[in-house]
Amino acid sequence: MNTATKILAVVLALLILAGGYALSSFASPYPYDDPWDKAPDTVPATPGPIPVVTPAPEPTPEPAPEPTAEPAPEPTEEPAEPEPTPEPTPEPTPEVTAEPMLEPSYFDDAAFLGDSISGVLEYYGLNHDGLGKPTFLVTVDYSVQAAVDGSMLVRYHGRDYKPEGALAAAGVNKVFIMLGAMGDIANFGIDKTMDNWAKLVDNIREKNPEIRIFIQSCTPLAGDTPRLTNQMVDDYNARLKDFAAENDCTFVEIGEHFKDARGQLPFEHCRDGFAHLRIDSASVWVEQLKDPANYSVSPRA
Repeated sequence: MNTATKILAVVLALLILAGGYALSSFASPYPYDDPWDKAPDTVPATPGPIPVVTPAPEPTPEPAPEPTAEPAPEPTEEPAEPEPTPEPTPEPTPEVTAEPMLEPSYFDDAAFLGDSISGVLEYYGLNHDGLGKPTFLVTVDYSVQAAVDGSMLVRYHGRDYKPEGALAAAGVNKVFIMLGAMGDIANFGIDKTMDNWAKLVDNIREKNPEIRIFIQSCTPLAGDTPRLTNQMVDDYNARLKDFAAENDCTFVEIGEHFKDARGQLPFEHCRDGFAHLRIDSASVWVEQLKDPANYSVSPRA
């Protein structure tokens, strides 16, 4: 037997075996164990092609929106700081130049009206050149009341006058008055004395319309008495200063320059333990009269 015959015989044998196997399968009492079977007594349909399950595509994530860049704020221009206003350069305060002292000749056309306190100034002036050559109308115990009512007179060139008449006779342009502390305020009080001052000034101006009136503050006492105290003198001087301002007169500060720490007339200026100055102390009075700083209105006005 040649080779071809052998191969053919083998193929036939295989076919026979295969047919017998198929027949035995139909007669099997057991369910068909093919996963495609639906029931043991049914012939399975020829399975179709196994579907290819394509996995659902994963969702493509949307790209996150790019953050919108907020526009950069325009730079706010800071207001320019105002330039500091230069402080005005203060004008230099002019130095107060004190008025020069009055010359003694300033008093040549002046009269001094007063009581015995002014008598010390008269005596000093007669023996010294510091006060020029004024006229003195001085009477011991003289008062403002007496000057107004004529109960006492002043003497000028051997004749007695009321003050306004003596001033007119002397032809002076200025009158310096110190009166009232010794007799008036102790006897009549300050208010009554000031009423008399108004009458005195009116009388003087009526007869001497161009005259300039200077009211001097009174000097202090060496000590208080039951009827007259330094407080009374101070109050009186304050009223005199106001009166001068209200009546177009010039107030001259004299009394303050003779006070000690207690406000009294010190021993070195007092010759009688009461109110009268020593003769040499009148030099202080003269110096204060010559100093324009003591005048409420410039003596040269």
